[in-house]
Amino acid sequence: MCIVGEVVFQMVGTFLESEFRSWLKERGLSDKSIMEYTVQSRMFFDHIENKKVKNQEEFIDLVGKYIIAKLRCYNVRFAIKHYLTFIGKKNIYEKVNDKYRRRFKKLPRLQEKKSVPFSAIKYIADNLNMPYKLIFMIQYDTAFRISDVLKLRYENIELDDDGMVSVIVKEKKTGKLRTLYITKDTAYILAKYIKIMGKTPDSKLFTTDKSHYNRKLQKVGANIGYPKISSHWVRSSRAVHLLKKGYDIISVKNLLAHKDISTTQLYVLDAGIDSKKLMKAETPEW
Repeated sequence: MCIVGEVVFQMVGTFLESEFRSWLKERGLSDKSIMEYTVQSRMFFDHIENKKVKNQEEFIDLVGKYIIAKLRCYNVRFAIKHYLTFIGKKNIYEKVNDKYRRRFKKLPRLQEKKSVPFSAIKYIADNLNMPYKLIFMIQYDTAFRISDVLKLRYENIELDDDGMVSVIVKEKKTGKLRTLYITKDTAYILAKYIKIMGKTPDSKLFTTDKSHYNRKLQKVGANIGYPKISSHWVRSSRAVHLLKKGYDIISVKNLLAHKDISTTQLYVLDAGIDSKKLMKAETPEW
């Protein structure tokens, strides 16, 4: 066990793996992330098993130095953050982050936010069958997380006074109700799909799941050199395309519903506007 003052952190020897996995799943993490976070957390707690620290400050240093020592800093850091939050010690991670934030930022990142050029986005859209084509276009237009697109219902679609079509969802990750706009081309295909499928207001628009959808993307993406493309690449690509066109980063942050702008900064340099103005100013040519 790792002792901090009079507080015994029951992290080693009582690693709550199954409970931790369930907790991560409830928060919408992918199976791959759940596996990686679980493994990384276990490795960290194995590392501190025989460590003795006199106070909380020493424990904070122990965590910070461990993260810095690891090449896969990004994944290790978030694995530890999730487990400390899970066991009710989120305040400890926040203190680690406050003290070591600058050193974390200086570390090279192994991962980059994956994106593809719009020509690839257009190719994939043109070569996907329904309903995957429609899911793909809605996600790119709105930059919603795929879990939010897949839970859309007919009643979530609205037409405003300007004749623009919006989709309204309560985001799974943030719990916020958000309204974002889609292009006329996407709206046209959506209307045809609803008519053909005979969807009722309370029925789900799509019955596929994330894994099946990603396999469809990868099959088409492999034809143009992107065999590992996933739904997150679609969201990332929308952000990168806007940033490269010069839209301000605050607006892109709001579009992606990032809590911290430092997350948006990982995508590139600049970006902009609210969703409706953005859609009028920068309409994808499907």
